Amino acid sequence: MVSLSKYITSRKNPFFIHLKHILRGKGVKRFQRTVVFGRKLVGEFVEKYPERIETIVCSFKHENKIIYLNRYKFSTCFFKQDLFNELDIFNTNYPFIVTQVPDLEDFDFEMDLLPGCTLLVPFQDPENVGAVIRSGVAFGVSLIVILKEAANPFHPKSVRSSSGAVFAARMSRGPSIKEIYPHNFLISLDMNGRDIRKFHFPEKFLLLPGLEGPGVPAHLKRKALKIPFLGEMQSLNAAIATSIALYEWFKQTMPAGE
Repeated sequence: MVSLSKYITSRKNPFFIHLKHILRGKGVKRFQRTVVFGRKLVGEFVEKYPERIETIVCSFKHENKIIYLNRYKFSTCFFKQDLFNELDIFNTNYPFIVTQVPDLEDFDFEMDLLPGCTLLVPFQDPENVGAVIRSGVAFGVSLIVILKEAANPFHPKSVRSSSGAVFAARMSRGPSIKEIYPHNFLISLDMNGRDIRKFHFPEKFLLLPGLEGPGVPAHLKRKALKIPFLGEMQSLNAAIATSIALYEWFKQTMPAGE
């Protein structure tokens, strides 16, 4: 971790440069750090994961707000307002958190699947990755496998679109979508597949949505499901389509009345 000066006024400061790398996404993997933005998310993170907080970053004007957040006596860093605004990529005008992220273990396709849904995520848009992780946690998937093509699930945009669900999700790291073989338990999503409303999900399965644009490789469409919709649109957003599929599975697994 870069050493901190409590009050930072220069763009040449090492910590400012360090944060800029993380915010671009590439620094997340390199430094094993991410950033949590937004009043609600920051407040929830302080309550749920205080031990994970490395630094709270503020502007000079936030000293009154940091009193509430800093009751655990976290390391704090204050930036001059124009520098803070440059770092505050979502324009929250609120202190944000720098936290370590875990290194995901490799997923083994040869091992027995967990009961329920194992969700494979190939999305290259970090906001799609975050959104589908949020749905996966909400609908109770057993494991989320981040494929090689996918954006980092701890990219700041993924963290924000997941509403913090990335920190609660059980995740592993998987191969490229091109390296996946037609596993007996693999179910993919494709516009030419079987109507999902007529499908009965097995007790355990792998769910594979396609990449934004190219979709699912041809060799993985043997057990494909489609989500029917009205209108002239050619397809649904990848994360939305996956969320609908997860809800269809969820409806079959949840006892009536819950």
